[in-house]
Amino acid sequence: KYALPRTRTSIFVDINNLLSQVKIGLDRQGRPLVPELFGGPPRTWIEIAPFLWQDAFGHARLGAVLENGRVARWSVNEVSPFMVYDRAPWHRDAGWLVPTSLAAIIIVLIAALAWPIGAVTQRYWRARGAVISPQANALGSDRLFGLFAWLVVGVTGGWALLLAMLESEGAADWSIWLLEIAGTISFFGLLAAASWKLTRTWQAGRGWFAKLWGVLLVGAACVFLW
Repeated sequence: KYALPRTRTSIFVDINNLLSQVKIGLDRQGRPLVPELFGGPPRTWIEIAPFLWQDAFGHARLGAVLENGRVARWSVNEVSPFMVYDRAPWHRDAGWLVPTSLAAIIIVLIAALAWPIGAVTQRYWRARGAVISPQANALGSDRLFGLFAWLVVGVTGGWALLLAMLESEGAADWSIWLLEIAGTISFFGLLAAASWKLTRTWQAGRGWFAKLWGVLLVGAACVFLW
């Protein structure tokens, strides 16, 4: 994956850098297979010099720089004065970050839905005289984690809506700042709540599934902070 070399300054920039990464490869003839930056089918590139190619049906040129036997940087002359793609470092590679982030979102969403469902279920059985075991009732951390889980879900949905609006009509600066602040609070709060919940889970003597779920929640919180 390759990305534009932008300085990391905010959650918004991070998300944009992640989603704008592009993947290059080789076609059946061994020529560069580069996605068209402004839409349309990929061009056919003909090599005219070492690591320099020209569009077979136009005047555009593609250049690449190799480091340690791998393409480290590339661009097309039409946009090279202001757009040069560098190889994304492993910790910013969308190839693993995107599926991992999707898994984290699903885990947090399940946890957010489980909180009110569990509370309603316990209240239902208490009203009928059932005795709730100490292990099931001891974890007040569940409420705190559920609160931050819903906040993270709301922030994630807000970013998705904001990116969709930017594609069509733009968005106000205040909405970006609001999501930046809410995201910072919710992501750090989620990790703290998940860690507390995992500690209380072990202390309460819950089963292996609850402990494994607690570990997954901490991992999901770490992914959001990544």
